[in-house]
Amino acid sequence: SVVSDQSEPVTAENALEEVEKIQEKKLPKERAKRISITESVNQVFATPQGKTIGTGVLTVLAVAVLVFFAITPALSSITRQTDLNNALNNRIQLQQSKISSITQLLNRQQENEAEIAEFQEILSEDKQQSQIYTELLAFVISSNLRFQSMSFNNSDTTSQPISDGVVSPRLKVQLINLSARGNISDVPRFVERIENSKRILQVTDISVASQQEPGQVQVNLNIRSYFWSI
Repeated sequence: SVVSDQSEPVTAENALEEVEKIQEKKLPKERAKRISITESVNQVFATPQGKTIGTGVLTVLAVAVLVFFAITPALSSITRQTDLNNALNNRIQLQQSKISSITQLLNRQQENEAEIAEFQEILSEDKQQSQIYTELLAFVISSNLRFQSMSFNNSDTTSQPISDGVVSPRLKVQLINLSARGNISDVPRFVERIENSKRILQVTDISVASQQEPGQVQVNLNIRSYFWSI
């Protein structure tokens, strides 16, 4: 007799059904393993030692959680405080540097106090009209002349160079008109004293007029005085 092979051809649906059957056979075994593991763990934790271990594990976890939530804000606060301290230290160092610079300047000023005072006599920080008046009056008297008048022109206070060189815009000039009488032979000495003054006084114009008395003249001088404007 002839045996014919009547087996069904393998399709995707048949293969899927076979896989499902195999998985259904494995599931009871895996479930049994899980149950066995769970029962073993429960049995371990049911013993006094297991309870101690479980309590210890839970305590460690609880402490870890508390430490995390407690330390994290503290670390953030410490970081902010550290940044603030660094900024304050930088500001303190800057202020100390400024104080050190000021202290050095004050020390240098004290060391050069005499030179500074002499310079202020030569070129003051204001017009010092009363001091100039007193000084020029002394020159008139010491030159055997008789003082007549003195006036200051306050309008000419723009920046003026002493020479052709470039000067600071702080340098200002005021014009002085002085009139005196005396012997003509005493006039050169009077002009010389003005020009030799410590203060910067510059005679820009001089005129001499004869008087009725023999040898007597009236001298008129235009003088420039320089000062620093603040």
